[in-house]
Amino acid sequence: MKKNIFILLAVLSLNLFAMDLDSARSSGKVEEQADGYLKAIDASAQSLVSDVNAKRKAHYEEVAKKTNVPVEEVAKAAALKIKEKLGK
Repeated sequence: MKKNIFILLAVLSLNLFAMDLDSARSSGKVEEQADGYLKAIDASAQSLVSDVNAKRKAHYEEVAKKTNVPVEEVAKAAALKIKEKLGK
């Protein structure tokens, strides 16, 4: 239960940069991956992707440390939550 709460908080805190990310998603410039990170589809979105992925990695590492869960598992769980939030 505690792990789920931390993962949820990590995902919710990703909303800090949702406005630019939402635009990039809706225009097809980026896509969410199953590993919890973004992929740039258009070169013009690479800077945004790098920034978002760096912030996500920091969040995932923080959650992993607090919950004693591997970073990869935290990232994959976040990917599922993001996918669910986006309705995909």
